[in-house]
Amino acid sequence: MKRFAFSCLLVSMFATHSAYAVKHHECSLSYGVGTHNEIVNGFANVVGSIFTLGYADITDLKWSGAYNMKYAYHPVKFLGLGVITSYQTSKGDIVEGSSKNKESNERVVVGKAVGKYLAIMPSVSLNWFDFNYVCMYSKAAVGYSMSKSKQTRFDPREYKKTSEDNWAYQLTPVALEVGSPLVRGFFELGFGHEGILAFGVKCKF
Repeated sequence: MKRFAFSCLLVSMFATHSAYAVKHHECSLSYGVGTHNEIVNGFANVVGSIFTLGYADITDLKWSGAYNMKYAYHPVKFLGLGVITSYQTSKGDIVEGSSKNKESNERVVVGKAVGKYLAIMPSVSLNWFDFNYVCMYSKAAVGYSMSKSKQTRFDPREYKKTSEDNWAYQLTPVALEVGSPLVRGFFELGFGHEGILAFGVKCKF
């Protein structure tokens, strides 16, 4: 009877340790596409072109995608508290006119535009399950974003610099990581400053 009671105690202690007391740290690097900045700027350009009949200045931007870095601490196995840093850039031509331009049948490139975007967001994640080699989780983050842009016109030579501060966020309902207990690859599906789709690698220690 004593052996049985002792065995039950060991099992109980192991289960408690596995489910609630596995404290650890995480560091991850990921790359994301379809970010908040890309979608909002694309929509603004389309609307601006429509309301000005195609004659407004339009910046055709190409985006670098989001480079994300995250640190998280798990006080218990199923809960992660951390901070996310996300950075991306944009480059493109500033164009004027449309197919109805009086001087040309094509839009005219009149300058260059570049942008830099940085977001810092505290985050919380919840594991749906976490086994030795696979984990499924959800994540939410809200924070602060900073953006700077520079527009350079060719003729006459003009420069325009702007900066803007705003809210930053990321909502990721579905994420899956696979690998060893210490190093795992992962992908995330969500919406926000990290992107609609993000994939990367994380280390646990």
